Amino acid sequence: MCNRYQTSNDIERLRTIFGNAPSDWFEKTDTKYDSFCKNSSVPVVLKVNGEEMFSNFSWGIVPHRAKLKKDILVNSRSEKVLTSPAWKSSFRTRRCLMPATAFYESAIVDGKRHPVKFELRGGEPFSFAAIWGKNG
Repeated sequence: MCNRYQTSNDIERLRTIFGNAPSDWFEKTDTKYDSFCKNSSVPVVLKVNGEEMFSNFSWGIVPHRAKLKKDILVNSRSEKVLTSPAWKSSFRTRRCLMPATAFYESAIVDGKRHPVKFELRGGEPFSFAAIWGKNG
């Protein structure tokens, strides 16, 4: 999974996938850069007592074994999500959706890493599954 992505802060565009998104959903979202990186304040959608909740969380999980708070994890391999102590509890009980308009993966060309942008035709919003930690 990516460790950098973009989303629209145009609430009307996001209402095409989240019809009841509140107008103030992005008040705490980081807008410093054109994409989100570790520790950014990002928009999320949760189910709480069967109802959608729109919030902003800090992107990344600080594992218990981390020596520094900056040792943030943002992605996991699916085959390890139920066995790794960093992800296991969150995967079982703390799931959410993250709205996006694009994400980036790395490609190595001539020994150098380059970001490759993936997006839907027309730039329509979508969401991807995520988990959140107690520090979220």
